[in-house]
Amino acid sequence: MKHKPFIPLCLALLATGLHAQSQDPAAPIPAPERKSVAVQAARPISTPATDQEIKVNSKKAAQYTAIDPFRLVGQNQMARAVRDGKVGYINQNYREKIPCKYDSVGPFVLISDNIYAPVIRSGKKGYVNTNGTEVVRCRYDSLGTFFRIGDAIAAKAYLAGKTGYVTISGKETVPLKYDSIDPFCQYAAKVLAHACQEGKWGYISIQGKAVVPCRYDLIHPFETIRGEWLARADREGLWGLVNLEGKEQVPCRYDLIQDFLDLGNTCLAKVAVGPHWGYVDLWGKNVVPAKYDIVENYIIVGRTPLCYARLNGHWGLIGIEGKEMAPCKYDDIQGFELLGGAPMARAQRDSLWGYLDLAGKERIPCRYTVFGSFVQVDAVTVAKVQRKGKWGYVGTDGSEVIPAKYDSITDFENGLATVTKKGKTYQINIRDKKVR
Repeated sequence: MKHKPFIPLCLALLATGLHAQSQDPAAPIPAPERKSVAVQAARPISTPATDQEIKVNSKKAAQYTAIDPFRLVGQNQMARAVRDGKVGYINQNYREKIPCKYDSVGPFVLISDNIYAPVIRSGKKGYVNTNGTEVVRCRYDSLGTFFRIGDAIAAKAYLAGKTGYVTISGKETVPLKYDSIDPFCQYAAKVLAHACQEGKWGYISIQGKAVVPCRYDLIHPFETIRGEWLARADREGLWGLVNLEGKEQVPCRYDLIQDFLDLGNTCLAKVAVGPHWGYVDLWGKNVVPAKYDIVENYIIVGRTPLCYARLNGHWGLIGIEGKEMAPCKYDDIQGFELLGGAPMARAQRDSLWGYLDLAGKERIPCRYTVFGSFVQVDAVTVAKVQRKGKWGYVGTDGSEVIPAKYDSITDFENGLATVTKKGKTYQINIRDKKVR
């Protein structure tokens, strides 16, 4: 039997790139376009050294080992200063707007219409505003760039090997309890990030809600299938599909779930339970029970979706609703071809050949040991067959146009075939009439 090749769905990464795929009538449904929703919120403030004359107060300046040139920061003239080995910022009156208690103070940046600077104190990172207030306390081992994510402005933070997100106001909007967090992405109306906690994966919102609890060994990006946002998830070695509410829309009980096929009125995916195969729909219904040795991809013949299935070594045909159109009792079922204006498939049962129609009925009974190809003879479509050692010709409707009664019969040539019966050889026409 010829197996239709399976085309795997290429899973897009959580990145800023866009992806698109073509779609065949019964081909896997492509993943949607996805992009990161994080928009950088921090913009460096670059101002030249001021030309304004700053009155030097040598007594006040003497307490500092270094003072950088004054620059305009917002509406104020400020300069970076070093005192007792620590760094801060002073204004033109030598007042410490940012106390000199930091290991370093980075350049000022504009974040959401306000000005802040990254700082390090005792090896821990935070942010201060121009008034010297630690809006983000210096408690983090690492602090990333601030981004606008949904309605929040937040940066990824690390502490003691764990990561989360902190807002520019200092609130830990995503608790620092995760091993890793991927970039946030938009799925329908939700902004979610792929997160790992204690080796298990899930999805979180920027508000810190575990939309999909971190209980999965592996979980893929969400994709939209017929308007349903679903992510493949592996829990304890068994696969299912999780929706945006965190519910297992297809329970995690399958060893494998392949890509969904668009079959017109429904979508089905091939699933495996141990060595057995079946099909499941988007809502977890076992349309085709996972009991077959093999189920091939659905194909569309005419307007009828069907798949070939093998059970206990025998082949059958299964319809879109899971019903066996042709029971699994055939040694082989070959591809469909158009015969007599209707699709038919050659089938072998108990080593005898015939033809099935789309309803699974034996249009030509499986009773022939040899079944030749159909040809047209004087406007009649026939095939040479052998039954019980005798030869004849059968039509596409199953009738024996020339009964299988001859010891031998040749192909038709110029409307005539040569036959042998009881030791006599002569020629006949397509109506089984002796010509000479």
